[in-house]
Amino acid sequence: MREYGLPPPAFANAGVYFSELALSVVQSFDTGPAIFHPIDLLDYVTGEPLNLRYYFWVYVSGKDALLPDQARMIRLSHYPKTGRYRPRTEIKDDCIALSRAALEGADLWVDRRLLDVFFVSDRLAQVLDAAGMAKELELRSCRIV
Repeated sequence: MREYGLPPPAFANAGVYFSELALSVVQSFDTGPAIFHPIDLLDYVTGEPLNLRYYFWVYVSGKDALLPDQARMIRLSHYPKTGRYRPRTEIKDDCIALSRAALEGADLWVDRRLLDVFFVSDRLAQVLDAAGMAKELELRSCRIV
């Protein structure tokens, strides 16, 4: 039987999830009008509750900072009339181009026109990296134009 370990303190997989420790780090920054919905974890084999609590990040609003004509590795979504984009593949450093509007407001945010991607400020990225949480979140740098 395959053994499963505990999830990392923060990770992104069909959403962004934070442990209580990671959430305390993130909430020390400006998260805008976000909601962090509690999720109870169950043991994969027994189905018994684990003594852990994670939080699913529900973003309420976003920024309009994406510069699609200056970005690489993004494409129009399957519904091009919406004007929304999504990554072509795994995003690499400096592939996403953002306007200076990205530097204002919340430290944790999404762009309304880019699906499946979230952003953190440099300040928050440095703290997450120092806490060993940046790798699981797959943080990448962006270009500010």
